[in-house]
Amino acid sequence: MHQCRLKTVAGARLALRRASVAPLDFGPALRWTLETVWKQLSTLERVTVGPAVARYLGVSETVIDFEAGFPVAEPLPPLDGLHTGELPAGPAATTLHHGSYAGLPEAYAALQAWMAEQGHAPAAAPYDIYWVDAGQADSEDDLRTEVVWPVRAASR
Repeated sequence: MHQCRLKTVAGARLALRRASVAPLDFGPALRWTLETVWKQLSTLERVTVGPAVARYLGVSETVIDFEAGFPVAEPLPPLDGLHTGELPAGPAATTLHHGSYAGLPEAYAALQAWMAEQGHAPAAAPYDIYWVDAGQADSEDDLRTEVVWPVRAASR
């Protein structure tokens, strides 16, 4: 069971890399993308200021269009394949998923149902924050992923 809530999120500057892959290839593609961004950022004096993020720009049965990376304190110099992006500040529907990434579609379904029930409409692309990722966890049970969907607050 996923507990959903509305909260105000702070905006964030991100160092990102974009990719489009078949859904079956998403896990390895996300891992490669995050590793690539991390390696490129590690060549700079700037440090990341938060956990890994993946934002979903489009999802269909045949392709997942996403960008992934890390929050950074300052804009980036030109780096091959990287761009600077922003997470919007403002109201967002969120839920914290505990466990395997295979359960994230269930978390998204619960969040979408809650948003509809509460009258909140999507305002921007949803994203995941990997608070405890596969590189940090001893088992899949230890994974912690926050699903965040910026919304326009319900007018009641």
